[in-house]
Amino acid sequence: MSVQNFTRPILRSQTTPIAIAAVVAGFGAYSFYSSSAKKTELAKGNATPVKTFGSGPAFTSLQLQSVEKLNHDSSRFRFSFPKQDAISGLPLTCTPSMTRK
Repeated sequence: MSVQNFTRPILRSQTTPIAIAAVVAGFGAYSFYSSSAKKTELAKGNATPVKTFGSGPAFTSLQLQSVEKLNHDSSRFRFSFPKQDAISGLPLTCTPSMTRK
């Protein structure tokens, strides 16, 4: 007596083009809306501030603004940016890698 294995055929040939079209459409929509938002912002005259850090590995000289003594072995150093309207360009959060041993 032979055992027959009943499986449903995979409809990969029908779903693959739909998935590819969805990815391409999503990328196109993202590109269109991100470029139109930049054009609208520039047309309004809202230029983005200059980023001090964020253009790759480079040395940037900053002027020391103040030093605050916190305790016997810690101090807080504050630096000023080269331009008054500049921003740091660094992300506000960090994601530490959480590993479990």
